Amino acid sequence: MIPIKNVFYMLFYAFSMLKEGEYKKLATEDFCNMADLFAAILIRGISLELKRGLNNEYILKKENRSLLRGQIKVTESINKLSMINRKMVCSYALYSNDTYINQILKTTLIYLRKADIKEERKKEIKSILLKFQDISTLNVKDINWNVSYNKGNRNTQLLVSVCYLIFKGMILKSLDGKLKVKNFIDDDRMNILYEKFILEYFRQEYKDLEVSNSHISWALDDDNDYLLPIMKSDTIIRYQNKVLIIDAKFYTKIMQENFGVSKINNGNLYQMFAYVKNMAVDKNKTVAGIIMYAKTDEKLVPDNNYLMMGNEISVKNLDLNCNFPIIAEQLDAIVLKYFGNLKKKHLNYM
Repeated sequence: MIPIKNVFYMLFYAFSMLKEGEYKKLATEDFCNMADLFAAILIRGISLELKRGLNNEYILKKENRSLLRGQIKVTESINKLSMINRKMVCSYALYSNDTYINQILKTTLIYLRKADIKEERKKEIKSILLKFQDISTLNVKDINWNVSYNKGNRNTQLLVSVCYLIFKGMILKSLDGKLKVKNFIDDDRMNILYEKFILEYFRQEYKDLEVSNSHISWALDDDNDYLLPIMKSDTIIRYQNKVLIIDAKFYTKIMQENFGVSKINNGNLYQMFAYVKNMAVDKNKTVAGIIMYAKTDEKLVPDNNYLMMGNEISVKNLDLNCNFPIIAEQLDAIVLKYFGNLKKKHLNYM
């Protein structure tokens, strides 16, 4: 079980906006569950947006009108027989705050208000919804999460991402057919957050490291890579002539059982072996790999180092069920082992 406060710290690294003053204050709060944490982030973020003024944009409207406006759609008017009622189909742009992003935010707040969160947050959500009266709501199943951002709405990217985590990882259908919000997030969405956290921790804390999630090229004897799968690890760390590939895995259960014997997930191991050996084709580089599982409550968890054809491949676990400074120490130990005693930024997350 991951303490809710640690989920906030993971979000802190995954989303740079949480480093802003108003958001950083959340690090001192206590949250009763995941829904309560997400509600707090949305309340804080939307309140900031309301102070700045809700994002407006031109929205294309099309409707039957007796008073003409904008562009008249003659063909559609004829097909709909609108002219019989002395109306025409008109298309026009309306500058409004009833934007798709604001609709996502409002829809999410409505569901969160019914969740198991603190009463004070429910009151804050009620107050915000009063200011969203002119904004439409969406059908949860039909939400398009491919939202485009620009200078005018990029501050809402964190908020929409939180809404995505809620609807994709916490919303379930009860026996009566109604949608309800769980108090925890599913493994698939936690895996995405875990991957992003690992990547951003090393990127933000160590300025001397080159950290990315770039593609790994196949070590082919020719250029015929047609139909070959794309290789892309979660985190690739480079420093001088050293390369460390990390694949972050968040599972409820880490070990596989074959005839009663616990084994490391063979697919994960084969994948890491392919990453390392294809990267190691450059003999001027020292390449190693780590499969980094989030530690579970299983009796047997992996903590092994293997030397495979000249390259070290490790299977480790990261204990997230502890105070965050201890989590940081575990990650810092990886840097120390593979790259030496590098200077750390020590971001202020407390």
